[in-house]
Amino acid sequence: MKALIVLFLLQSLKPPACIGNLATPGCKSFSEMVSRKDEDLMAKIKPPVAAYICFTPKSDEFTAVSFSPPEDSDFQQDEKNKYVSKAPGFAEIATYLDGVENYSTTFFGQWTAYGKDFKQSTFNAELEKPEGKASAPATAIQITTSEVDVSFSYTNNSKELVTTNIKIRRSTARFQKIFQFPVSGQSMQTIDTGYCAEFK
Repeated sequence: MKALIVLFLLQSLKPPACIGNLATPGCKSFSEMVSRKDEDLMAKIKPPVAAYICFTPKSDEFTAVSFSPPEDSDFQQDEKNKYVSKAPGFAEIATYLDGVENYSTTFFGQWTAYGKDFKQSTFNAELEKPEGKASAPATAIQITTSEVDVSFSYTNNSKELVTTNIKIRRSTARFQKIFQFPVSGQSMQTIDTGYCAEFK
């Protein structure tokens, strides 16, 4: 029965209308992939996974941030603090440019709740830094009831370290993306703001 429910939800998933705040080239690429039932992308937005698909204005680019909201039954009381409960979880981020994935990573971490209000839990996870990159910004994610905050770094084709930070306000689905990169030995940055489509 559960498999049939998931199948029904998958079939009923519809791409967002790319109008108004979502009228971007990236939204059109995302809608095309959903319409074609792209397996990789559908796995990021199908229930029970929750996801935000954030579209960079005036660019054929979007970022998918997905995670697994915990059930109350997933929480176990912390052995050292009876007022703290924890549950395992995962999150994933992927960026797409011109309809093709160009970066992705998966986080495995924990949801932490204080008291018995598990709905107010916070997810935290951080990846180990690559060898020889101890000074590099952390690749990490934090999810609260209010915001999603994710940062990641990678080496581009010029073997230069670039860093991206994305913050999503969950109540409005608005996001801010800061992209930092080196130019002639100096750190430069661009800032994009826009809106996300929410799936849950």
